Amino acid sequence: MLKNLTDSAMVVALGGFNAHVGTVGGGTHLASLSAHLNLQGVMGASKESPGANSRLLATIVATGEVANELSLMLALAVGQLVKSHMK
Repeated sequence: MLKNLTDSAMVVALGGFNAHVGTVGGGTHLASLSAHLNLQGVMGASKESPGANSRLLATIVATGEVANELSLMLALAVGQLVKSHMK
């Protein structure tokens, strides 16, 4: 849902979005995953603020999803979604 509050602000709400993200355990020891976590600066547990790296990673993932949704809405609004897939 995209809602225009004023001329310069909007609220975006993602429904049905469920992604489990983690910075420790699981596959974080795999070379490709640990490289990406290190690149984003969220590898492992934060010693200064427990949970901070997981929250930051969740923010990064959610930001990417919002960008994806905005791109989709724009493509639909200008009629380019179908055209781009027909090329």
